[in-house]
Amino acid sequence: MPQLDEVIENMELPINIREFVGPMLGLECCRQRIWKPKSLWFGFGEKLYHSNKDLIDAYYGEWEIGTYYGEWRILQNNQLLCASGDSTITVDELGEILKQINFGRIVSLKQTTNFSVRTEFDSGIVVDFLSPPDEDDECFGILNGSAHVAVEFSKANGWSIGRSDQPWRPAE
Repeated sequence: MPQLDEVIENMELPINIREFVGPMLGLECCRQRIWKPKSLWFGFGEKLYHSNKDLIDAYYGEWEIGTYYGEWRILQNNQLLCASGDSTITVDELGEILKQINFGRIVSLKQTTNFSVRTEFDSGIVVDFLSPPDEDDECFGILNGSAHVAVEFSKANGWSIGRSDQPWRPAE
């Protein structure tokens, strides 16, 4: 397995974020989901089952990454497979495309610009999460359900880490 420094590019990626996501690298994708308005989330590791019947999936991954409002695109071999900005396709159609993709294991996390984050998979799939140029909201998030820790990235504030089981108060 590659060393942590080899698989996470450090473009202003704080060490506490690098250390936090290290255990996620190498885990198998166990869940992928698109919701309205084209939010995108992936689960990794152990399946954590819940009892909320109102949710689409019966479980989340031990680790979850994704975006509620940011733009995203999924590529393989430099070919676009699908993207949030495609106005010719519905959320349900995107969901069907997503089901056909074998993501495999997450192998890297990179901040590629001051407004984008890239995740790479051992299958050759790449997912870019992009912040619209005129927005300061988070464009990417990481959740660890068993540790109750959340990380977010935004163009305006960079990386933040804090508790996921209480009102957001970023850790110092």
